[in-house]
Amino acid sequence: MLIDLHPFVYKTAIPWPSYARPDQWQQAVDQYNDWLRMYVGPWLQTWAWTDSLDPDKVGVAFKYDQDRMIFVLAWTGLDKS
Repeated sequence: MLIDLHPFVYKTAIPWPSYARPDQWQQAVDQYNDWLRMYVGPWLQTWAWTDSLDPDKVGVAFKYDQDRMIFVLAWTGLDKS
């Protein structure tokens, strides 16, 4: 489970990619992690992993609402396979 201690209030949960079989979850985490560092900023400074409250989704919390929105827009609906 990916949960960090953080002060961020802007939270979201998006579906795990459809390609991420149970044995490939690390690949999905790495992909999200790389994207978040490139487009949002440093881990635990501008974003952190949080509880999604749903095992089929990954939870991320953000320092700024605009970063949360760009993350949702960038990833929701991308993987329709």
